[in-house]
Amino acid sequence: ALNYYRMKDYSLALRYLNMAENISIDKETRTLNAFIDVKEGRLEDAKEKLTVLNTQYPDDIEIAVKLAEIYYREKNKKERKKVISDLIKENENAARDKRVAKYRR
Repeated sequence: ALNYYRMKDYSLALRYLNMAENISIDKETRTLNAFIDVKEGRLEDAKEKLTVLNTQYPDDIEIAVKLAEIYYREKNKKERKKVISDLIKENENAARDKRVAKYRR
């Protein structure tokens, strides 16, 4: 699934991801599923999944940045800044991460 995602073949990535979820549901599988939702424009689904993941893994930069990206697209500055602020509280290294900088403003 991850390889198909990297090749931008989201339908096949989702197919294999669904097969993987039947075997086990881990953080990486759930994160990739949400990222595919973003790529395919299902932002509400992605936001819901990423919000849960962000609650479970508040120090994960990739999850927080992807959630902040959705809020950025929605022009929801308050929620975007909250996600990034919470991330930095949990992971001080995030403050120096270039991916985070875009969403701190």
